[in-house]
Amino acid sequence: MREGTMSDYIGLRVARWRDISGLTQQDLANAVGVTSAYISMLENGRRPVAKRSLLIALASALQVSVTDLTGQPTAPRSSDDLAIYGAVPALRGALDDDPEAGPLPLLADVASRTDAVMSARMACDYQSLARLLPPLVADTRQLANSGDEHALALFVRTAVTAALAIKPFGYVDLSARYAERADVAAGRLGRQIESAAAAFALAQTALASGTTGGRRRSLMTAVTAAERLGDDGDDAALTWYGMLHLHAALSAASLDIGDSDSHL
Repeated sequence: MREGTMSDYIGLRVARWRDISGLTQQDLANAVGVTSAYISMLENGRRPVAKRSLLIALASALQVSVTDLTGQPTAPRSSDDLAIYGAVPALRGALDDDPEAGPLPLLADVASRTDAVMSARMACDYQSLARLLPPLVADTRQLANSGDEHALALFVRTAVTAALAIKPFGYVDLSARYAERADVAAGRLGRQIESAAAAFALAQTALASGTTGGRRRSLMTAVTAAERLGDDGDDAALTWYGMLHLHAALSAASLDIGDSDSHL
């Protein structure tokens, strides 16, 4: 099973390494610059580690590697695993590194490549995704910095695609960061379709955390986004409305709260 489980998530690994190091939750909180309550929620699975800077700070304070906390990468077991494994460092860099100076990419070319990446994900063509996604993330980020609406929409689509593509391979922390960045860009854009897509990615990564807190967050995120979107839009809006309710049904079932049928 590739995704996290209740016995295997970042917060639990933080707790294990903290115990080994002899630090209290307050000690770790002081070293990282957060509250002890936040560390407690993180260790209990009620808060994700969505920021790369926090992940690095935790690893540094605990004197371990980032890989020790994320449990990633795991050893590839197939050609698809190997393709995504090889692309992940570039995907991290594309999201975090400053864009290279130079002329902006052509919007039409980037739009065409975005369509190709989305089609590759739907076809589960992970070899193409591994090759196309990192440079596309970098280019859509660079274009989105201009504030152009079309460019922002392309970055949201690309970031959502990246989040959904790498999540099944166990890279839940990076998937969550892509979903968070998509949500921020969608907020800047202020359009319901992009906001719904980002919310779907956020809900997916929250559920993949494998924790009770993540499941609750997943359900709340999907329900709130579906209610905000409504059921009277165009085909694209209705597609996301349906996807959000299907995900809410799955989240509710994972919590065993008997609310799945209403979403279905």
